Amino acid sequence: MWNNLRDMAFKRPKRSSIAFTSAAILLLGVAALVVVTTQRFLKDSEWSARTADILDQVDSLALLHRGAISSQRGYLLLGRTELRDEFWDARARLPLHMQRLTDSVRNPAAAQKIAALAPLLRQRFEIAATAVNVFDEQGLEPARAYIAGNGGYGLDKNIAGLLAQTRAIEARLLAERRSRSSRSADWLLLVAILGIPFSLLVLGLVQRYLLLENAERRRAEKMAQEAAASFETLSTRSESLSQYTGMLQTCTDTGELLSLSSRLLSQMLPGLAGTLYLSRASRDHAEIAAQWGQHLAPSADMPAPDDCWSMRRNRTFACDDLANHVCCKHIDAHAVSSAVATACLPLSAHGDLLGWLYLSGPGSGPLQGIAQATHAVEQLSLALANMRLKDDLLHQSIRDPLTGLFNRRYLEESLGREIARCQRRELPVAVLMLDLDNFKTFNDQHGHPGGDALLSAFGRLLQSSCRPEDIACRFGGEEFVIVLPEASAEIGMERARSILAATSQMVVAHMARPLGRVTTSIGMAAMPTDGSNANALLEAADKALYAAKRAGRNRVQQAEPQSA
Repeated sequence: MWNNLRDMAFKRPKRSSIAFTSAAILLLGVAALVVVTTQRFLKDSEWSARTADILDQVDSLALLHRGAISSQRGYLLLGRTELRDEFWDARARLPLHMQRLTDSVRNPAAAQKIAALAPLLRQRFEIAATAVNVFDEQGLEPARAYIAGNGGYGLDKNIAGLLAQTRAIEARLLAERRSRSSRSADWLLLVAILGIPFSLLVLGLVQRYLLLENAERRRAEKMAQEAAASFETLSTRSESLSQYTGMLQTCTDTGELLSLSSRLLSQMLPGLAGTLYLSRASRDHAEIAAQWGQHLAPSADMPAPDDCWSMRRNRTFACDDLANHVCCKHIDAHAVSSAVATACLPLSAHGDLLGWLYLSGPGSGPLQGIAQATHAVEQLSLALANMRLKDDLLHQSIRDPLTGLFNRRYLEESLGREIARCQRRELPVAVLMLDLDNFKTFNDQHGHPGGDALLSAFGRLLQSSCRPEDIACRFGGEEFVIVLPEASAEIGMERARSILAATSQMVVAHMARPLGRVTTSIGMAAMPTDGSNANALLEAADKALYAAKRAGRNRVQQAEPQSA
């Protein structure tokens, strides 16, 4: 177009040359403005992505700190070596996390917080490590005293505060940068919308002097419109991806995350069918987690991870035409009667393969939007990995790993809540305290593995004996507590007798070898007759339990009512 306009300008009078030159200068100015605005938009988007990555690093560091301290406390309480190993592993990874975060942060305010955070984290981890050593040498109480005496719990609050302040700073920066990115996109769209009509107006004026260039002018107008439409499509896709990334960070569970991904990915990739596979914990096969559209090339419902080339190679595997290229085993290429293009994108985060996204579309490839799909899958992988880590940490914080029952910490939180709820509704609460009879003798006869097998089997028995609203907890050692909301003393005694009978019939086995039968003693206390708060009920149930022990074990003892 520019060459044709230049040739016509040489053939026209001076006025025609002036008009052409003026038009060319104006059009070049519009193009330069578009380039500058585009660069500004891309730079703003880059800064937004960098800030989002820093937020992820802050969250990872917070999870590392909480996980390490939880493992250290769990080791002090339970003495399990795997918890100690988890703490040492977290301690070893701390410098790398801190160095990466320090190198990434550019904001002075955030950098100042990180600089203040680093020595506190090192100090806290050193206190925790020393506490572990003290526990190994002297026991639990000296270890606790060491932590309290060196301000370990106060450091946890300071660390959490600095992490929260850092996150708040970066979150504000992210909001500001996204706002600037949105404004840049608006400016870019405004330049495109105003620049094209302005260019057409200039060309209309030139038309008076360049009548022979009408065909060329119309062709240039069409090309400009196509470019504007293409640019608008790119801008829309970029905004969709930015929106998708932001919404992933606010999902509260895996189901919501998958539902959001299915809906938004189908919008970002029009004309393509998609299936999202997630590997099961056993890693022997994958299951369909989300699906949209109708695949022209069907895929298996439960394929093995090795059936997909993207899972083997941990990179995108595309097939431009199933009839002429190698494809994944989970795709039924024989059911295809026309040209179909496919692509598989792995879901990979923190060095772990979580599954893959299978896309297909009609015609020969490559598929449109693969680059955008790759960015979306990267964000989805991180969100899935973080969601799983969050669920694992929550489960570890409230569950006893050996029996699967709630731990004492959860009991202390939930018992008070249930008592308050039942008091408001004027309903009773029953509390059972159970203790396995002669557990030390059983443990000495069969060893610690046998004792663990007994505790695990008893935990399963208690779970099967509880209603959904009941709370079964391991209180410590071979002692257990069951909270029965809205249950009277009569119901509590009936439930205790049922558990007593079931325990006497339970056969504990370890390594396919029966270890024998056991019995339990149970103390029962009920609100309001035996107490109106958590401590009083637990104390009453504990006294009743010891009364049952003194009376010969393998029995239920109801707490004596409090004297007026």
